[in-house]
Amino acid sequence: MHSNTAFSVVLLFISLLGGFGCVEHEEQVDTYTAALLPAGASCTADSQCITSLCFSVDHSCRPPVQNGAGCNRDVECASRLCSSFDHSCRPPLPNGAGCNRDVECASLLCSSFDHSCRPPLQNGAGCNRDVECASLLCSSFDHSCRPPLQNGAGCNRNVECASNFCSPVQHACQ
Repeated sequence: MHSNTAFSVVLLFISLLGGFGCVEHEEQVDTYTAALLPAGASCTADSQCITSLCFSVDHSCRPPVQNGAGCNRDVECASRLCSSFDHSCRPPLPNGAGCNRDVECASLLCSSFDHSCRPPLQNGAGCNRDVECASLLCSSFDHSCRPPLQNGAGCNRNVECASNFCSPVQHACQ
């Protein structure tokens, strides 16, 4: 009798855990995707759409549009660039072209000095922002591009250090 009770307890435990896998498999529904609006549906926010884009021009779910189409936000364009001048999608600008934002440039760098697209600067060149430098480091001391500093060197920000840690007490890379 004792072994039958133990066996019954084991069977009860297995059934509580979902059984032996012999039950019919129920179809699972992705409730998040099922709740999203299809392309063409009316919307008020990107998060409502299966396309992840509620187009601001007509408040409908749709995929990004091609160059030349109307837009209000960069995300509405396949090129990820909506002109702030004429509110149309356009391709990124080449180096030398006038710009106002990094995203407008094919190089993803709009110079803060002359507002033109350009490639990243090499070490020693004057800079205002880390993103302007090929090394991704614009010195806060002399505003020039430079490589990351080694341990022991003076610093103000973590990004200045090769270790990515500038001691807030010693102001030195560690």
